[in-house]
Amino acid sequence: MTTSPEPFPEADLRRFIQRHWCHHAPCNSFSVEVTYRPDRADWNILIAPAFQEVVGGSEDGKLIWAGFDLDIWSLLDEPEFEVDAMGMASYCVQCSPLPFVGFKGRFKGKPCFLRISLEPIPDSQALELVDTVRNQVRSVERSHD
Repeated sequence: MTTSPEPFPEADLRRFIQRHWCHHAPCNSFSVEVTYRPDRADWNILIAPAFQEVVGGSEDGKLIWAGFDLDIWSLLDEPEFEVDAMGMASYCVQCSPLPFVGFKGRFKGKPCFLRISLEPIPDSQALELVDTVRNQVRSVERSHD
């Protein structure tokens, strides 16, 4: 019988990443996917820039994303994140749909494989709207039907 693990502290992970993530343009979020891998007894985590949809103006409806910097050195210096191995991968048709920097270790004591993508997840939905009429960035409101 397989027991399910304790929940992953996703809110803590979001705050942890946010402390080290610096957007190059107006943007308030990034994408986070967390899944448990029972065959490896760890958490698979994918962090990626978020798509934004332009509202108004000549580019209305266009999907864009804000570039970013991530201070890896300060990320590794955090006591809640223990790293055993790290590496990176480019885009590859056979094995890696996104270029990423990856870390194998533990976040708050939970075994994990953390990948930080350098590009948004293909075919993902926009998480924010860039409103050129009101000059603001806001979250996409989704119905929960």
